[in-house]
Amino acid sequence: MEPRARPSSPALPAARTYKKTTLTLHQRLLLITQMQDRISVDVLAERYGVTERAVRKMFTRREHVWRAASAGVPHGFRTARPRKFPLVDAKLLEWFTEAQGAGGTQLPISLLTLKTRTCQYASQQYPGRPFTASNGFVQGF
Repeated sequence: MEPRARPSSPALPAARTYKKTTLTLHQRLLLITQMQDRISVDVLAERYGVTERAVRKMFTRREHVWRAASAGVPHGFRTARPRKFPLVDAKLLEWFTEAQGAGGTQLPISLLTLKTRTCQYASQQYPGRPFTASNGFVQGF
């Protein structure tokens, strides 16, 4: 008796697998510019490691990206969310640079110290407004 040949599986195209990729504001601006220069969607998707659908969606939301870029959001940021307490950020940065520059030595500053200063500046700049100095807020300043 002859062994039977195994039925071959139908030839399906290999599905692409994508790792979730979040582009920076700078990369989004480049992608939009290249899309306007008529570079094909599939080439851009491959170049930036995103799906073709994501490329099309970014292009349709281009005005949102341009608005974020013109509002002064740093181009290295992945999100373009405006800060809720910009005065606290400015005061904390001013204090931090003074503390690091005093005496010419760079002393380590603990997270607790940063949180305490942040709460102090928030109560001065935004009285009556609820504020929590979370780890994410302090690390993101």
